[in-house]
Amino acid sequence: MALSISLAAFKVNAGGESITSFETLNPPGMAESFWSLPEANLYLVCMAKKKGELRDVKAGIAVLTSHTHHDKEFQDAVMGLIRTSPVLKPISEKSNMSLLPARLSVQGEIPTEDELKGVFFQQYLKHSSAGSA
Repeated sequence: MALSISLAAFKVNAGGESITSFETLNPPGMAESFWSLPEANLYLVCMAKKKGELRDVKAGIAVLTSHTHHDKEFQDAVMGLIRTSPVLKPISEKSNMSLLPARLSVQGEIPTEDELKGVFFQQYLKHSSAGSA
């Protein structure tokens, strides 16, 4: 059985001046139970707008999924979570948006929202034209 849940969403504000994080409310214990399974994969997926050769990261989502980015169902699972997010859905509907997934290797406890926000910031700097200027 394939499973994908969102852990947090992130939105870049004012061209990169700040990042707002939004916790996802899952049923109690669901994320922790899924985290302990061997098939659980943690991804931070950036949503970027293409501007010619440049990219502008607008938002992101932390996803716990049984898929890997090599699975054809991965993008559908991530887009399904994005479409249910009141923060991410309007961003996803803009043209020229692309998904940039990064698989995270984390041992121990499931990462906190603040830890995931730090990873999103690193990915923002890596992928965004504004972050690398």
